[in-house]
Amino acid sequence: MTRYELERHLGKYVEIVLFDGTVIEGILHKTGEKAFENDANLSIPKLLTKLNSQSG
Repeated sequence: MTRYELERHLGKYVEIVLFDGTVIEGILHKTGEKAFENDANLSIPKLLTKLNSQSG
């Protein structure tokens, strides 16, 4: 499946069969969606550290 084909199914109910035969059913979402920003299990946190180097 191409990325284009996958993105056409975003927000729709899908059934996914893994290589080991496990079947997962549910609504397909993209990572980083606003609806999941407060759920650590469903979002990828942004890098919050910053390097500030000073020569001296």
